[in-house]
Amino acid sequence: GVNLRFTGGEPQDITFSNSSIVVSNDYGIYTTSSYKSVNLFSSEISFSDEHGYHSDASYSPISITDSKISNNDSYGLYNSSSYSPIYVENSEISNNGSYGIRANSSYDEIVVNNSTISNNGSHAVYTNSDWSPITVTNSEISDNNGYGVHASSSNSQVYIENSIITDNNGYGVYSGSSPGLIAKRSLIARNESHGIYTNY
Repeated sequence: GVNLRFTGGEPQDITFSNSSIVVSNDYGIYTTSSYKSVNLFSSEISFSDEHGYHSDASYSPISITDSKISNNDSYGLYNSSSYSPIYVENSEISNNGSYGIRANSSYDEIVVNNSTISNNGSHAVYTNSDWSPITVTNSEISDNNGYGVHASSSNSQVYIENSIITDNNGYGVYSGSSPGLIAKRSLIARNESHGIYTNY
């Protein structure tokens, strides 16, 4: 397998295109240096012993496009640092051992469009950090062993449109504080707990 670590250097973009990063003994991709955008195009990260993608880099946007992150032992995609938004477009994040996507620091927006997040071992899309909104459009979030969408901290709005959120083992959508939640033209059904829950 391949485990890639980027640590330091001048700001620059890092792009993987038409690549397979599989059977890694640790993380599939691990980034630690800030001010570097990471772009994954038409690629796969799978069967890592830890997270598929792990970022400890601030000010480093993450873009996943036409790609698949699956069958990793822990999180599919995990970001622990601030000001590093996550954009998932036309991709699949599935069958990972824990969270599908987790942002764990402030100002980490998550945007999911035209994608599928399913059959992960914990929550599908999760943030517990301030100023980290979640947007899900034209996507399916289903059969995860936790919440479909979870945002619990202040100023982390949830916006759902033209999406299907079903059969998750918890809330379909959880919004824990202001400014709240907007859901349009979506199906939110057959989740183990509430379909939509707001706590503010």
